[in-house]
Amino acid sequence: MKRRWILYGLAMVLLVIVAATVAKQLFVPRPPGLVVVSLDGTARTLTLPTIRAVGNVPHPLDSDASGDATAGGYTGALLRDLVDADAEYTAVALVTEDGESVRLGRERVEDAGAPVLVAYACNGVEVPSWRDGFCVLAAPAGAADGAPDGGPPPAPEVVPNVREIRLLAE
Repeated sequence: MKRRWILYGLAMVLLVIVAATVAKQLFVPRPPGLVVVSLDGTARTLTLPTIRAVGNVPHPLDSDASGDATAGGYTGALLRDLVDADAEYTAVALVTEDGESVRLGRERVEDAGAPVLVAYACNGVEVPSWRDGFCVLAAPAGAADGAPDGGPPPAPEVVPNVREIRLLAE
């Protein structure tokens, strides 16, 4: 009889440990990540530390509506450094949290004169605290030269809350 209670006690302790482990897996937030899907459909998730290690690049064209540089601005990695350069893709699709998709051609992704940045921080606040999530900033073509009238460079196009980068072959 005493053995039965010991077995019941051990079973209860084991049940509590298993339940706590499952709850932790379900309810503890995972670090933010960005999924990159290759041409053959295989996906890899880039975590924030991985993206930070690839590049810690401030966006060179940060400006507010008045053309003044913003304090801190966006920081991230160049999109061309996050995708497989050897893949024979013709474009990338930037898929946002709400399912929208924005397409950028390969020549646009690899244009050094108009960098495309995958930003993980804005003004020093990183995802997930930064509510816009991973943003992709695409500088207008020729933006590095400034505005034609000698004014400030044009503001980059911003795609907020990007969750997936999908390589396309069209």
